[in-house]
Amino acid sequence: MERRQQYSLLFRPAHLNDAERLSRFAERIFRETYASVNRPDDIEGYVAEQFGLQRQQTILADPDIETTVVESDGELIAYAELWLSVAPDCIDDKNLLEIRRLYVDQPWQGTSVASSLMQTILNLAESRPAEGVWLGVWEHSPRAQAFYRKSGFVRVGQHDFRLGAATQTDHIMYRRF
Repeated sequence: MERRQQYSLLFRPAHLNDAERLSRFAERIFRETYASVNRPDDIEGYVAEQFGLQRQQTILADPDIETTVVESDGELIAYAELWLSVAPDCIDDKNLLEIRRLYVDQPWQGTSVASSLMQTILNLAESRPAEGVWLGVWEHSPRAQAFYRKSGFVRVGQHDFRLGAATQTDHIMYRRF
């Protein structure tokens, strides 16, 4: 897809009827982002578990998870998930939300889409009775880490992330309200 010079964006809550389209989009973005740097078996197992239609339906039906989608001319170009979450040990605050996913389609990276989606998610989080929001970001994703720092997050620790048989390290980043 070629990015248009003039475009309109729609940020909206995802609905259950978005599950199939979101499932396909999330799987494609994950593969494009991580398949070249991980074992194929690990990728296959993870996408089957995390991005299948039934899993997306479960996430969209869960009242403790809010998914925001971004569309341009009806095309899905980004999404983020905000989860009611238990704090990792490296964060003393206990009433937290977690940004579990924030993905932007490659042609839209480098535009205002990611920043606008982050601000939308942070506004949503700040409207909740929470002390802050945290996320995990792969240690080998310097661009994503820089984006989160620019968005006000600081690194406070790390945790293991299982991707199939592989154990990877995610940096825990936190933003207090």
